[in-house]
Amino acid sequence: MPWKRSLRGVYTGFCLFGCVGTPALLLSQINGRLASRLMPSAAGLALRLVGLRLGRKGEPASEPCLLVCNHASMIDPLVLLAAERAPLHFVVAPWVYEHGLLRKGLRALGHLKASRGQAGAAPELARSIREVIDRGAKVAAFPEGGVESAAGLRQFNLGMFQLAAEAGLPVQVVALVGTRRAMPWPQLVPAAGRLEVHFGPVLRASSPDLMGAAELARQARRWIGEHCGEPLLQQRLRRES
Repeated sequence: MPWKRSLRGVYTGFCLFGCVGTPALLLSQINGRLASRLMPSAAGLALRLVGLRLGRKGEPASEPCLLVCNHASMIDPLVLLAAERAPLHFVVAPWVYEHGLLRKGLRALGHLKASRGQAGAAPELARSIREVIDRGAKVAAFPEGGVESAAGLRQFNLGMFQLAAEAGLPVQVVALVGTRRAMPWPQLVPAAGRLEVHFGPVLRASSPDLMGAAELARQARRWIGEHCGEPLLQQRLRRES
């Protein structure tokens, strides 16, 4: 019924803003590090309140690293945060990173802006990722580049894998299961259900060149494709989403 959907939408907005928006947008302006430490617990609480049960297989890497993950829903960052149970620094799409309501909070929490072909942006992003990992933290990226409604694991962009290969960074693969079913794009209200996060092996490039990066991307995509429950697609993401 329409009124029930509307009521769930209001409840979901209250849960997400109360649990996640407060540390992300308000507390981060006072103490960014404290807000970042609170985010995994806040994300887990928000998911439970909206009826999403989270299962975890495997373990997060014990070392600072770059996480790469399939991207099936706008709720994926919260799911990954809750499963990791530790702060993550996400590589964020430029249109999100520069959003007027989100810009200050994302910067204060230490998230990073994706380069997306901008002149001089890739070396700056590489330095930022290296600095985060050298500090003992983790960086998370979605190499598909965004979200679409149709199911399937799209081709990966090589950018993150080139950075990892050139800098010799460890890369942990992660597969999210059920997030597209719970909240497909462009919906903003999730349906209750069970989600799973599969933490996979930590990979390293065999060489610092383009061939090493391409092979690293193939290994990561193959593992994620075997565990995310969606077919491997040959096309790349359409940028309008």
